[in-house]
Amino acid sequence: MAATDAKPEEEVKAPVVEDEAAKKAARAARFGVVTPQDEAAKKAERAKRFGLKSEEDEAEAIKKRAERFGTPKPVDETEEAKKKAARAARFGSAEEETGTPEEEEAKKAARAKRFAGAPADEEEEEKRKKRAARFG
Repeated sequence: MAATDAKPEEEVKAPVVEDEAAKKAARAARFGVVTPQDEAAKKAERAKRFGLKSEEDEAEAIKKRAERFGTPKPVDETEEAKKKAARAARFGSAEEETGTPEEEEAKKAARAKRFAGAPADEEEEEKRKKRAARFG
């Protein structure tokens, strides 16, 4: 008996499903694939069984708390600008220039002179020179 003499077996036809989502769901059910909807249902059921809070419960609790305490008022930009201007007038602005570059250099020189350190005695200077010569 040759393969040509054999009758072709009947093809197994899958149920006709027109909707793409329904097709995917049917395929997942046929092959035992866990879908995100199944996963979410499992998580919700587990949370209920063990007394855990689900994501929906958390969102609902946040919403209830907002209703109880009220939501913050929207901030008026003009009021904020006025407050900032008043504060800048009172304390000065960090963006303002403190002086000309020459004045800055004079301040730096005065500070360097003031904090230059105590003058070292000759013995100390001698030790420093020897150490510099020894270690480079």
